[in-house]
Amino acid sequence: AVVSTQSTGMIPQSHIARQNYNTKQQTLFTNQQSILEKQIKENTDYAAKKTMELINTYKMQESNKQILINEAKSTNSIYVEQEPQYLLLVLMRSLNRIPQK
Repeated sequence: AVVSTQSTGMIPQSHIARQNYNTKQQTLFTNQQSILEKQIKENTDYAAKKTMELINTYKMQESNKQILINEAKSTNSIYVEQEPQYLLLVLMRSLNRIPQK
């Protein structure tokens, strides 16, 4: 026996399940959007804060450098800048991945 849903006024269960699914998807999407916007704002604030810290550090280093230069001039000596403190390593291997001897 075939039951017509239009004559009885009932909504099929599959339609209700689909509506529930769509509403859940929409709420998940809005939640994810709000979380993403929050993270973007936090990252932007952090980037601005970190940039200001780096700029202040650079300005302080430059002013200290200038003080040392002026002090060296007043004492008739020479100011020599410190060499950069970094190290460069290169790993060399042959084409067949055998280490060098």
